[in-house]
Amino acid sequence: MPRKCSIGLCKSNYYTTNQPRVTVYGFPSTEKDLDRWLSAIPHKMDKDKVTLNMGVCARHWPDNVLMKRVKGHDVPAVPPSIFPPGAELYKPRRSYRNPSMRKVVNYFKSVNSKNAIVIPSEYINSTAKDNIPSSLIQLADKLKSKLFIQQHQLTYFMKGDYLHLLKFNDAYTVVEYSIHINKLFHVTAHLAATNVEIHGGLLNNEKKLLKWSQLKIMIQVMENLRGTHGS
Repeated sequence: MPRKCSIGLCKSNYYTTNQPRVTVYGFPSTEKDLDRWLSAIPHKMDKDKVTLNMGVCARHWPDNVLMKRVKGHDVPAVPPSIFPPGAELYKPRRSYRNPSMRKVVNYFKSVNSKNAIVIPSEYINSTAKDNIPSSLIQLADKLKSKLFIQQHQLTYFMKGDYLHLLKFNDAYTVVEYSIHINKLFHVTAHLAATNVEIHGGLLNNEKKLLKWSQLKIMIQVMENLRGTHGS
């Protein structure tokens, strides 16, 4: 897989975009040159967390940039100088050294659960009509009649003890986000563009999906995140 660009708001080589692949130059191995690159980048980057898998794409240099030969490869001889508007406001997501913690599971925080989508109580319909069916099969059957499922063009299917809801890109080649509900009605949502993974926490102590309005709000949160991260 091509290396992704590490500049904030740049989506070069992200698999959720349909743009052609772009050359990405790894960060310099010498401390002096690395410091020059990091000083030129408008948003903060922790030098201690720069890895061999990170780099800056060719879009951040002019076409006629001076190149030099390093370990058999042509690389820019000067730091990057072209950045997207608003890049200076970009805040890199927290990274974890432990591979099992790389996915961000605390994107939303609440008093009761640090790994929760926070749904204000005023948005939850308290009527019995809003109650979801008592089994996953019944829930799946009812989804086809729900307008919010049709509006967001979600694909859904049962597999084993899970009901899966998937949002594809326009070409139906990439899953942009997914929501998974198990037989106990516990919910996990995953946003592909950013490796954000959100667990449970739907405004009840059991962390279970109980209301249609909960599912509707959860889908809206994922749609908003999808837009924010340049799907």
